[in-house]
Amino acid sequence: MGKIFISYSTKNQKVANALCEYLERQGVSCWIAPRDIPSASNYAGEITRAIKSCERFLLVYSKDAGKSVHVKNEVNLAINNTKAILPYCLDDSPYDDDLEYYLSTRQKIASCGVQDQDFQNIATLLLGHPVASPREKTETAAPVAKGKQPNKKILYYILGALVLVALLVWLFILRPKPGPRPEPGKPVDSLLVDTTARVPEVKKDTVSTPPATGDTRKDNTTIDNTKKDNTKKEVVKNELADTFTGTIRNGYPDGYGTYTFKQPRRIDMHDPEKRMAQKGDYIKGDWTNGHLNYGEWYGADGVKKGNIELGDNAADADHVFAKCVKP
Repeated sequence: MGKIFISYSTKNQKVANALCEYLERQGVSCWIAPRDIPSASNYAGEITRAIKSCERFLLVYSKDAGKSVHVKNEVNLAINNTKAILPYCLDDSPYDDDLEYYLSTRQKIASCGVQDQDFQNIATLLLGHPVASPREKTETAAPVAKGKQPNKKILYYILGALVLVALLVWLFILRPKPGPRPEPGKPVDSLLVDTTARVPEVKKDTVSTPPATGDTRKDNTTIDNTKKDNTKKEVVKNELADTFTGTIRNGYPDGYGTYTFKQPRRIDMHDPEKRMAQKGDYIKGDWTNGHLNYGEWYGADGVKKGNIELGDNAADADHVFAKCVKP
């Protein structure tokens, strides 16, 4: 079976990821964003190629998915490329007007309210044969035959032999050998080793006077203070600029990548919630000419703060995000 493309709204991402993991454990190969989009790749291009190459199109539908522009674009691509579409409906909300024309005649799987049962039904439909639930597999597991259990007496014999070998090695190889015994009438002090000859004589006149300018290292080499000052100036300049790991066009993010804030600022002027990013926050998402189309917002501690889905604002002339540099 070829790959299954999973389409979903960002508000249903948790369910979509759990469904993807379950299907792959059953042997069904899946493609899901943003997991399968390489870093710094074109977000829209990767999704288009994945839909064209997939065998089936699995839509996680909900009221939120009906409002998503990206979901509608993906369904339209699947229809244009004659892909088999399987809607998995999380709730009883009717299809959006833009989707009803395509999905009203399609077979769908309505949620029964139990996620494990829903996933099992989807896997059974995709594979064409019943799939046992994890609970059933545990109850029907065959017990271990008693005849195959290792003999405890043999293990004890092997352990005792290993201990005996280790003792013999210590006695005849590793144990420290005693020193020479003094001869009768010879003082014991004569057997001591004179270690004074091994101490090298310290030459007091080898330390040179450090130069008048510059810092001095232990090996008497000097450090140019001018170079240290120039380095500090460059670091301060870079610390004030936001960074972006993807493509930067005319100083602004363009394409898929990670944008890191170096100072507090509003995320996007088109954001109806007027959310503010703090220093160290970062966004993984897709930009068009400095405008954020879709992204996942994380704090400096790596904890996810939310999803941002604004659509393509490339037609606007103004730039929302500040100019950025490579990290």
